[in-house]
Amino acid sequence: MESAAKLYFVSVRGMDDTLPETTGGALPGHNGFATVALDDLDRRIMKMLRHDGRLAYAEIARAVGVSKPTVRKRVDRLVQTGAIVIMARVNPAPIGFPVDALICVRAVRGRIKEVAAKLVEMENVAYLAYLAGSYDIMIEAFLPDTEGLFRFLNEALAEVDGISYTETWHVLRTEKFFYNWEGEDVGREPSSTPVSASQRDEAIVRQGSMPHGTLVLDDLDRRIMKMLRHDGRLSYAEIARAVGVSEPTARKRVDRLVHVGAIAIMARVNPTPIGFPINAYVGVRVARGQVREVGRKLAEMENVAYLAYLAGSFDILIQAFLPDTDGLFTFLNESLEGVDGITHTETWHVLRTGKFFYNWEGEDVRLEPSPKAPAAGQRRRQPAAAPRPVREERP
Repeated sequence: MESAAKLYFVSVRGMDDTLPETTGGALPGHNGFATVALDDLDRRIMKMLRHDGRLAYAEIARAVGVSKPTVRKRVDRLVQTGAIVIMARVNPAPIGFPVDALICVRAVRGRIKEVAAKLVEMENVAYLAYLAGSYDIMIEAFLPDTEGLFRFLNEALAEVDGISYTETWHVLRTEKFFYNWEGEDVGREPSSTPVSASQRDEAIVRQGSMPHGTLVLDDLDRRIMKMLRHDGRLSYAEIARAVGVSEPTARKRVDRLVHVGAIAIMARVNPTPIGFPINAYVGVRVARGQVREVGRKLAEMENVAYLAYLAGSFDILIQAFLPDTDGLFTFLNESLEGVDGITHTETWHVLRTGKFFYNWEGEDVRLEPSPKAPAAGQRRRQPAAAPRPVREERP
C-alpha cells in the first residue's frame, strides 16, 4: 500500500509527463525483471540505505569493511537492476493530510481502465492498483480531515462515470510500512539483533500523529522535495545549483524537511527483482478483543510488507509478497490459518499498479480548510461559490 515514496526510475511531473502502468510490485518501466542474486554485502548495504538513503559511500564502506569504490559499484548495481530505489517519500500527516483512506472500487464491465485513468488524475489519490477478486481497483487517498473525506467520497468519486460500487476503510494506525520491508532477508535466518518496530519506523511519522498543517511549505521546499523524490542521493551542491540558493541553504532545508518528518530519504526494496513478484492484499477480520495480538503476529511474518488497522468491514489489512502462486497458497492456507483469533480473510491479487504512493506530489495538493457547519439557528442559504480554478500542469 505504503504505501510509500520514492527516483531513479520514476516519472515525475515536470520531468516526464508519462507514468507507465506496471505489473505487481515492479517499478515503472521495469516489468519482467530477472531475479537479482543478493549476497551478504548487498544485504548489509541495503539495510544501511533503508535507514538513511543519503549515507556517504565512505561511511558505508567503513561500516561494512570494504573500499569506497566497491560500495559505489554495489549501490549502482542495486539501483540499475531495480532491486532498490533511493528517494524521498512524502509523509502526508505533517504537510496537512492526516486522514488516510483505502477505497475499493467496482467498475462497470468494460470500463475498468477508463475509471482508473480518472482516479489516477485526482490529486488526493496517492496509490492505485488493479485487482483480481471482489473489487476491480484499490486506491489510497490522503485528506486534510474527515470533512474532506466526506467530500471526496460523495462529490469527487460521485462524478466519476463508470463506478458501480465503492467500499471505504479508514486507516487508524499503520503497524508495518512497505518501504521498510526487509525483503532481502526473507527466507534467511533471523538476525541475532533484530530491529524493533520502533527502530524500524523511527524515520517516519505515523499518520495522524502530527496536527493538521503542522508544516507550512514554500516554493523552495516543494522544488527540493521534487528533486529528492527523483533522486534521493543528489548532493546539496546539485540541489543548490538547480534551485538557485546556496549549498548551506539547501542543506538546511533538507535537514528541516527530514527532521519534522515531512520526508524520509531511504532505499526501498522492490520485490519483483529480488524474487517476490506475487503481490497480494488480505483483509482480516478478528475475534473481538484480539486485534492487537493478531496484528503483532501478522506483522512479524517476513512476507508481510504492510499492515494497517482499519475502521470498516475488516479489522486489519496486510500486503504480502510471495515468490509464486504456490507460495501464496501456502501463506493463505498455512501461515494465516495458524494465527489464533482470525475469523475471516479475503484476498485480492494485485495485477497491475497504476500509481505509486512514492510518486504522490502531496506537497502540491491544495490544502483548503473544510467549511464549518453553521451553528443551529444560523443556517441560511449561501450564495453559489465561484468556480475553483483548475491547476495548470507544468511544462
